[in-house]
Amino acid sequence: MMKSKVVAPVILTLVLGVLMLGLSACGSKENEPVKGPAPSGAPQASQPATPAAPASSAPDAEAAAAPPVQAKINAAEYFTKADAEAVLGKSVSDPGVQGNGVTNSNVNYVATDFSAVSLYVNAGATAQSFDQAQAASKSISGVDPVPVSGLGEKAYWAAGKLNQLNILKHSNLLIITVMNRGDKSLDLARQAAERILPRVP
Repeated sequence: MMKSKVVAPVILTLVLGVLMLGLSACGSKENEPVKGPAPSGAPQASQPATPAAPASSAPDAEAAAAPPVQAKINAAEYFTKADAEAVLGKSVSDPGVQGNGVTNSNVNYVATDFSAVSLYVNAGATAQSFDQAQAASKSISGVDPVPVSGLGEKAYWAAGKLNQLNILKHSNLLIITVMNRGDKSLDLARQAAERILPRVP
């Protein structure tokens, strides 16, 4: 029973995240390798070889030719276990983090009463793709989205089957999902957003 309740918010969050990726006009690279240790027992993915920069007499030629470093995303740094416990008012599980850490990241916390809160972050969002996702959200949630003021550049609440607060900050799409908290869901999602937004670049 606990497994189904844990999986549900993650699946619903990722559904809208996938929708957002499909609507986005930004051509983000997919399947970029993420550096870092693999989980215990997991096979190590080989890293593709990086072509050497052409030789040059200029001392800064190699630095100029080097590709920009891709910023990493870790939703658990934006929304911590302590944050989740403060929002839900209950002890929660250790963070379950998913995503590639480059274009997206998702963290999910489940409380002792099986309520849950999660954060999904997707880089590369635009105002246009955010508006398109908002317009399409009713087909998933079953209810009209409700604009929410005072959070990020734009925000809306998708209730119904989703219970998600969607926020655009710069080029980041943030989706905060609250499960099994009834009428308190939007208020709790807003409390989570107020903790998360100052940490998002």
